[in-house]
Amino acid sequence: MGRLQCEVLICVPSTIACASESGATLLDHILKALEECGPAQPLPQNVWVVCSVATHTKLISKPWAPNTVADDHYVSVDCNTENLIDCLEAFTRSSAYARLRDASTLLILDACSICAWPSTLVRFMTHSLLRDEVCIARTREDTWAGPSAARDASSATRMPLATAVRASPATYLPGHAHRARQQHPVYSTSNNAYGSKAPSLHELPLSWHGIRGDFTRKQATGKVVTTGLKTAISNHAVADTLHELGL
Repeated sequence: MGRLQCEVLICVPSTIACASESGATLLDHILKALEECGPAQPLPQNVWVVCSVATHTKLISKPWAPNTVADDHYVSVDCNTENLIDCLEAFTRSSAYARLRDASTLLILDACSICAWPSTLVRFMTHSLLRDEVCIARTREDTWAGPSAARDASSATRMPLATAVRASPATYLPGHAHRARQQHPVYSTSNNAYGSKAPSLHELPLSWHGIRGDFTRKQATGKVVTTGLKTAISNHAVADTLHELGL
């Protein structure tokens, strides 16, 4: 199903009076514009007349019509508010629509109620576009997975779309418990990370000199450097050495 592309859409109502001050109807203006093309100048290929049977009779009754408008440029449908969608559906299934669906087209439409055309055309064009997308999707599926008939024969071959596997936050983020925060080297000492709260006792620094919590942070990440003189073990070792030397 191709998409209907229209440069100009002209609705020619046959029952509603659309007369100007001179008494000429909208159809008369359109006929005059078509007549200005002249007998030697047929309508361009992108101009099509979609009209009712009555309007078609008026058009072909003009003396210039056989020379100006090709007979296959007419699509006669009975358009009214009740079967408007059916008429458009029948028009899209016709051979004329197959010839004009890929070209910019001027449609001259004859409807019984001009006020019913806008919403009807919107619904019709929406349904047409949706059908196009469905046809394109089915064509792609047939290209990838073979004919749809063979695929529909067995329901086992029609697998649902696999959903993305999403890991739970508990698998890659620490919990809010005391032990989980204490054992995690990143979230155990800082209170500005994921799941932050006021620092607990084990998160407080051992010394208030320097950066707050720096010693605990380095201790948790294994960055504590032992100099040999600032620890209790080193002090005992120095005391034992001095005692052995008798000092």
